[in-house]
Order: sequence, then C-alpha cells, then structure tokens
Amino acid sequence: MNFRTPITIDTNEILSLETGVVSLGSCFSESISQRIKNISASPSKVLVNPFGVLFNPNSIAGFLNNYEEGELSKSIIKKGEAYYSLLAHSSVFEKTKDELISKLLNQQQELISSLANSNILIITFGSAWYYYHQSTSLNVANCHKIPNKEFEKRMLSASEIIDSYQEIFERLKEINPELNVLITVSPVRHWKDGYRENTVSKANLHTAVHELCKASYCHYFPSYEIQMDELRDYRFYKEDMLHPSEQAIDFIWNKFKAACYSPSDNKRIQEIEKINRFAEHRPSNADEHKQKLEELKKKFISSYKINPWGN
Repeated sequence: MNFRTPITIDTNEILSLETGVVSLGSCFSESISQRIKNISASPSKVLVNPFGVLFNPNSIAGFLNNYEEGELSKSIIKKGEAYYSLLAHSSVFEKTKDELISKLLNQQQELISSLANSNILIITFGSAWYYYHQSTSLNVANCHKIPNKEFEKRMLSASEIIDSYQEIFERLKEINPELNVLITVSPVRHWKDGYRENTVSKANLHTAVHELCKASYCHYFPSYEIQMDELRDYRFYKEDMLHPSEQAIDFIWNKFKAACYSPSDNKRIQEIEKINRFAEHRPSNADEHKQKLEELKKKFISSYKINPWGN
C-alpha cells in the first residue's frame, strides 16, 4: 500500500550546472535558488532576488518592466537612519535617498543584462494580494510598517496576471530567444490575509500559471502540490505552521534536482553537495579540515573541469 500521493513532474531537464539563471519571487524561491547557486559551475551567472523577496506578481512585473527613475524616486521613504523603497523588500536600503535610487537603477540594469544572457528565468508567485499606496499611486511590494490607512488592499485577477506576463515573456523572448521560464507557486500560506482569502489568492495564481505555461518555453514546477500532497503533515512545517520546514525544502529540492537536471549533472551535484556539507563542519583541527577541504575541491575540479566555488 502506498501511503503517499507522489507528484509527477515534467520539466524536461531544463537546467544544467552551466546554466545562467535569474530567480525572482517569494522567500521560497530564495531557498531553492540559493541551492541552485551553491551547486552552479558559474555562481556569478545565478542572480537571486536582487530586490529582495517579492510576493505578488505586480511587484515582480514592475522590475521586469524596468521602473522609471521617477517611479523609484517616488517610492523612497525614510525610516530611522535609512532609506527604503516601497517597491522593494526591506533588505534593500541605503543611507541616503540618492544612493538607494542609484542602487535600484544599477540592480535593474544587472537584471536586464542577466536576462539577456541567461537560460532560465525562475519566478515564484506567493500571493495575488497586493497593496496600493494612495499618496504615491504605487502598487507596492512592501509596506515597511507604514500605517494601514495609507494603503488600499487589492487582489490581482488571473486575467490581469496572464495579460501582464504574456506581454513580458514575449518581450524577453525577443531580447533572448533562448530564454526559458520556470514558474512555481509558493507553498507558504499567507494566513494574515485570511484563510479563505489565501485560498482564493492561490487559486488566481494557479489559474494564471496554468494559462501562461501553455507556451512552449514556459514550464511549471509543482512545489505547491508537493508540499500540500506529498508532505501532507504538519511535521513538515516550521513552528508557525505556515512555512515549509528545512526538511520539506530539502525534499522539494531533491525533487527539483531530479526533474530539472540530467542524470550526469545529478551525479556531479551529489559530489558538490557532499563537499559543501564537509565545508560546514566544525572541526576540532581547523588547519587539517581546511587542507582536506582544498584537496576535495581540487580533486573535483580536476575531474569535472568546473569550479562551483569560484567567482
């Protein structure tokens, strides 16, 4: 008897260790994409959330559409001794407004350049809910603890997401015909929106993604379904009972590797991850540990002619 409901994944081995990757989206996307970067033959070719965690499709689309400098300027607020943007996560900040605008413009340019030279764009949608800032007329990514009265809470329909991203993907394919898109829906539940509101939000995301993935270059990875069905137990959640545990993320990552990389790449990944785990050990003899680590890396690089630990 089978006590699980395994999810069938069909992504046609669209990644390799040499693949250039851009990843945008929720905190779940960071967990998976950082693992991609850790095993990449060219870590510098893997760009992960340059604007921090972005949950709603509007905010991700804004940066893919390249915000104007005026929009970025209008989005800047000061809290304490630092400046933040309503369009980016709170992890993105600077000491002055001008420095933050310059940083965001540079990151946008890096994003455009990376998309032109990457093989895969990974997008993880977290929620169809977003907030409209009334005084600036901006759809924001982060409210930065500004009073709720300054915002209007809105939900994106599936058709709005579809129309926006079909246009974005067509434009990106003109810039880079080799670009493929991998979309996933975050399994993290946005409980603060309300239990039913979260369900409707996820439904809109799934409906939109289903339509977008009808394009030959667009693929779906079922992280949501893996968490909800294969890992249908609260022991696979963190203490808040909303976010997947590290064990769950590792399980999903293993499914991701098996589906998205070739068998030969998976063999190399297994060795890379063993070396990375060895590097994380707390040895009793630091000098011996460092020497052994360097020997393992040199042996791997010599065997496979790639250096996942380089720049």
